[in-house]
Amino acid sequence: MKSLTHKDIRRVYNLNSMAVIGIDIRGVIMYANNAVVKFLHAEDRQLLGQSVFNFFMTHLAKNPIKNYYHLKHLATRNFR
Repeated sequence: MKSLTHKDIRRVYNLNSMAVIGIDIRGVIMYANNAVVKFLHAEDRQLLGQSVFNFFMTHLAKNPIKNYYHLKHLATRNFR
């Protein structure tokens, strides 16, 4: 059985329709797949290297009501 390379795993995450964010132990965004970029209307360079907490607080502050309901919808979805 062939083991997956880092490139293979990134390809799988980028094809995933669910948002996947990789953070380090300090909460710094190290990876964001295409679904995250699409959802946040941001580019990789805007995400990578930033604190996940600061980024989301800044992003939510731009349009708090719309983003609150969008995030609430995502959090209450029934994934099967």
